[in-house]
Amino acid sequence: MENKLVRRTAIFSTALLTLCLSAPVFAQYVWIDANNVRHYSDKAPPSSIPDSRVLRTPGSGKTGVTYETVTKATDSKDETPNATVPRAPKTAADMNAGYQKRKMEQAEKDKKAAEEAKAAEERAKTCETARTHQKTLESGVRVGQTDKNGNRTILNDEERARELQEVRRIIEKCK
Repeated sequence: MENKLVRRTAIFSTALLTLCLSAPVFAQYVWIDANNVRHYSDKAPPSSIPDSRVLRTPGSGKTGVTYETVTKATDSKDETPNATVPRAPKTAADMNAGYQKRKMEQAEKDKKAAEEAKAAEERAKTCETARTHQKTLESGVRVGQTDKNGNRTILNDEERARELQEVRRIIEKCK
């Protein structure tokens, strides 16, 4: 019985001590200075800080001015009073919609990057094939082609020159 009393007294004392030590945390001023640096203090902000930049005062909780409001007002090029309208807090649905939007944009970027990589790979393959064909045409070896009827014909000098000109045009695009 005496052991339980000692234990309860210790728990109660610890809870009371914790409450007393955390009380100064609630007596905090929070403000943002001219350099957009957030300050926490148990003393009031300097008189040079306007009330619109004080985020919290002891005993009053939030003043209705949020960090986003102050930064929006200071970042805005338009110094009109409308620039300090507080933003509504984001709901879970808004945050989820933003996440889904970013996810879709990233998927589109990834798809576009994959398509560009595939196109670059195909261009490289086409260029390599054109270089090989150019070497074959310039070597002087007899080159044959198969026409649409399946008949094989050998390129004459005029056809070889046209073919070589076309291959060089393709290779020019590869550079």
